[in-house]
Amino acid sequence: MRNILIIVIILFSINLANSRLAESIVAVVNNEIILLSELNQHIENSASFGSSEIDKKEYLTELINLKVLEIQAKKMGIEVEEERVESIVKEIINKNGMDNFLKELETQKINEYIFKYRLKSQILQENLAQLVLKNKIVISEDEIEKYYEKNFGKIKKENLINLYIFEPTDKSTIKKNIQVFIDNSNELVLQNEIRRLVDNGTLNESSKHLGFINPDKLSMEISTKLINTEIDKLIGPIVYNGKEQFFIIKDIIMGDSAFLDARDEIETSLFQEKSIKLLDDWFQELRDNSYISIRL
Repeated sequence: MRNILIIVIILFSINLANSRLAESIVAVVNNEIILLSELNQHIENSASFGSSEIDKKEYLTELINLKVLEIQAKKMGIEVEEERVESIVKEIINKNGMDNFLKELETQKINEYIFKYRLKSQILQENLAQLVLKNKIVISEDEIEKYYEKNFGKIKKENLINLYIFEPTDKSTIKKNIQVFIDNSNELVLQNEIRRLVDNGTLNESSKHLGFINPDKLSMEISTKLINTEIDKLIGPIVYNGKEQFFIIKDIIMGDSAFLDARDEIETSLFQEKSIKLLDDWFQELRDNSYISIRL
């Protein structure tokens, strides 16, 4: 009889514990739960900056959205540890100073907890975005041109040359030192090479990539020498304003220099617009396909 009584007490205790746990669950996302204690802690930490007027359900929505991201991220092998978030915040503070960090939080009307919470969510989204957006966004040249004409004006067609200018400190070494510009067409490589030659004193600081320009808009002394010149051939020396200058043409096209200057920025803007739209749609679909039970 005594043993039976003990078993009854144990079963009652287990049922009571399960009942209390059930009462403390405020949401279920797929097979994971969000407890009332988590929600209260989130509210307390968030509301410490005067945001207590936000409804409890809005705070819960924040936790649910983060949980949806975390569950999907785990499926795709992505996990953001708290140590990583702390490390990034520490790096920001070390770089900008604690006073500036706190001022920025005050400007955004958030506290450090909210900043870290949003940072974790942002890191998850960025990592997921790399996988979600991969090969899904294509920006056509037609889209870029239409964007330019809508926001900047009609594209003009004119003869343009992709031009590099060099002012050597010693012209006797110019051919040897700029051979890489004749042999290579990778702009990043050539930009780095210019910086290297300027840093070691081989070229003066006025040496640079001029980009695509209309040769007719250059001085008469220079333009007459550049017209009908072959690509990847050293041109010069040309004396201009008392300085000996050398040039290399990397390409000749029919285009608009202003459009070409703005092209990369336009492509980035279009990519960001499409990314935001695609990610919003993807997250909404992800949320719609998740099992979410709110018990608040």
